[in-house]
Amino acid sequence: MALDLEIAGESRPLTESDLLEETVAAPPTVKRLRDSHHALARAIASGLTPQQASLATGYSISRISILQRDPSFRDLMAHYERTHDEAILDLEGRIVGLAADLMQELRERLEDNPETIDNETLGKVTKDMLDRAGYAPITRSISINKSVGIGERLDRLNQRRRDDAV
Repeated sequence: MALDLEIAGESRPLTESDLLEETVAAPPTVKRLRDSHHALARAIASGLTPQQASLATGYSISRISILQRDPSFRDLMAHYERTHDEAILDLEGRIVGLAADLMQELRERLEDNPETIDNETLGKVTKDMLDRAGYAPITRSISINKSVGIGERLDRLNQRRRDDAV
């Protein structure tokens, strides 16, 4: 069954094939990446959602969606994802290396000159190391809530006034 539609002002009726043709225009592409694009790409690459990135950069969520489909902006996001990961790995590597050096220094002092390390420092280092290894001290607390009504408070206040008057 053929579909015949007629739109006012059209010289010919629309056919089914006219309706099936894709008439969606391609979104505009980024001609030049600006500082604001870099800020947005860094925000998204760091793990912010489009909503959070919108609040942080001022871009609308729809504009962010359009930019995320742009090839040059996608390349920019990929660049910041790589550099972010590399920076984290570099920082972690430096921290682990420093910690290993410090542990080696402590071990050498303990073996060569144990008397140079006072008991307070040994206790603190031991506590910190055990804490980081998952053996933190356990703390327990008990909360006691006592509710005092306004009537009881007024009775006590009146009693104090009577006691002070005597």
